[in-house]
Amino acid sequence: MKKLLTVLLICSGLTTMAQKTDFSGNYLINKSKTNFEDKPEWVLPKSLRITQATKSTIISRVRLNEQLQERPALADTISFDGKPSKMPPVQGTDTKQTIAMKWINDKMFEVNIQVLTAEGKPGGSIVETWTKEDSGKTLVVKRDVELGSGFKYTIKGVYDKQ
Repeated sequence: MKKLLTVLLICSGLTTMAQKTDFSGNYLINKSKTNFEDKPEWVLPKSLRITQATKSTIISRVRLNEQLQERPALADTISFDGKPSKMPPVQGTDTKQTIAMKWINDKMFEVNIQVLTAEGKPGGSIVETWTKEDSGKTLVVKRDVELGSGFKYTIKGVYDKQ
């Protein structure tokens, strides 16, 4: 009986260790913890709503325009299998975008956004690395951006769970 109990405890521990971090929740940017450096505030979403399921997640982003007014939320359903999904074009353009997601480890995932011009040429990319800190109260999104012109920058957004 003791051996059976020991085996069951070990197996349940392995199952728990294999679970992915749940990123579900509503998050608001923490401007005092986010270092925008010389970048405008509108380069990061003001807020994020994440609904995570077993095989996919929905990320809804509320962005700001250049006058710092809220734009309507845009939601993307992304599969965890790493296959790209189509996204709506950037507002006011006829670009094509894809988004893909993959787990780096049980506590971190990567979102990869590729932009193509109307002519099908590379128009830029965004690679985001998502992690949680402070026992899940803080979401950190590191964005590596490369524009079609070749201009590159990195910014780290810090979001508080609401």
